[in-house]
Amino acid sequence: MSISIEQAIEIHAKSALARAGHHAEKQTQERAMKCKERGDLDGYETWTKVAEGVRTLKNQGYRPSRMSR
Repeated sequence: MSISIEQAIEIHAKSALARAGHHAEKQTQERAMKCKERGDLDGYETWTKVAEGVRTLKNQGYRPSRMSR
């Protein structure tokens, strides 16, 4: 089974929301910046998209089925 990058980003965004709740967007943005600081531009781009995915899901009213906090 293979998944697209878009599907992977959505999975990570949903996972971030389940783990970090309202802190998810900030945490994924911080992860993106750490990638950029290390020179990992692909990682930076990907985690920036995850942060955008978190924002989009929140704006759409997405609620994880189970919060870990």
